Amino acid sequence: MLQLRVVQGEGAVYASGSRATRGVVVQVTDETGKPVDGATVSFRLPDQGPSGQFASGQRTEIVTTNAAGQAEVWGMQWGRETGAFEMRITAAMGQVRGSVVCPLYLSAAAVLT
Repeated sequence: MLQLRVVQGEGAVYASGSRATRGVVVQVTDETGKPVDGATVSFRLPDQGPSGQFASGQRTEIVTTNAAGQAEVWGMQWGRETGAFEMRITAAMGQVRGSVVCPLYLSAAAVLT
């Protein structure tokens, strides 16, 4: 089983309607704690409620981990609806998988993104 840990972005608050200048970074390791290079990581935003789109205009972005086992997404365009939501992150390497949820929040107030 792959282990995923959010190393940047967990619990971040973004201004609704803004574009993220900082993103979400996940660390993928194997069962021994060794970084997994070349794993496919899917970042998924909700279809309804507070959410946004990735730079591709989609709600799902696929990234491959680097040699340090990290995958990153940024530049999301956030929607106007405010509130808490979750980004679902899943990693796969062959038949082995793992997942984690990253809580985020969209605020009507101006915040640093």
